[in-house]
Amino acid sequence: MAVRDVEQEFADRGIERHGIKLLRPADARAFLARCRQHGIEVLGIDGFRVDGDSIQPLVEHSIDLTLRSSRGAPIEEATDFLASRLGTDFWFEVVVER
Repeated sequence: MAVRDVEQEFADRGIERHGIKLLRPADARAFLARCRQHGIEVLGIDGFRVDGDSIQPLVEHSIDLTLRSSRGAPIEEATDFLASRLGTDFWFEVVVER
């Protein structure tokens, strides 16, 4: 299964703003799980606040996984990152290797 297939699977679970596919934290975690199942590398997660058609990037709710963490696999770090934001009103873009 390719990245495109996983993205298609989640097409109706989020919103698109300015060409960016955004998911709620729980859906972003499910997306990560599918990436793990299919060996798709996750490069980072970007957090956003959505207000109508506008989005505001939230650097403090974003994570760059291209610099490998000493804590373990990047996808595990990403899962933990999203778990800590499950109760928020933020939206997330999951950036994967293409």
